[in-house]
Amino acid sequence: FVNRIKRYRKLVGSLNFISSDPFFKNRFLYYRIVDAFRSAKKSIYIMNPYFIPDRRISRVLFLAVSRGVEVKVLLPDKLDLPVIETASNSILDKFLEHGVRIFKYKGVFSHGKVAIVDEDWGTFGSFNFDNLSIKYNHEANIVTTDTKCVGELKNIFLNSLENSMEIKHEDWKKRSFVQKVREFFVAPIRGFL
Repeated sequence: FVNRIKRYRKLVGSLNFISSDPFFKNRFLYYRIVDAFRSAKKSIYIMNPYFIPDRRISRVLFLAVSRGVEVKVLLPDKLDLPVIETASNSILDKFLEHGVRIFKYKGVFSHGKVAIVDEDWGTFGSFNFDNLSIKYNHEANIVTTDTKCVGELKNIFLNSLENSMEIKHEDWKKRSFVQKVREFFVAPIRGFL
């Protein structure tokens, strides 16, 4: 019985429930994610359906790539909200330019919200990489440093990558004129999505 309690305490100690709410000083989850990305040494893996990060997260990811960190972002091929899909697509060119590798998942719409840093930090929960989650919504995630849990999250990510197609920058530049026009008109409202 005592051993079970010790194992439970050890597990709970490495699993933290962290939330964010719309008030500026209470964005605990957001800042925890930014700090984890800043400290990345080898890899950052993100799986999220709504990927329209703010300037701070974008800059942190670009800096990570510039210092040799492998950054991979896995998005659904088709979203349930066309405006969000267009807004997300409108930023991909900039991310590809900076060396972030973008993948589109070909299977059933995935609503997974996961981030993994190196082999020792992971998070999953309700947080989307968009301004609604960052500035306006109440969000909550589990943040863990438990290597077994992080390993499971990484396996989920890597298994999903097997059913995905990488978007190459040169191919992305050749997308249709109509798609580029849609992205142009949605870009001004990205900060509210």
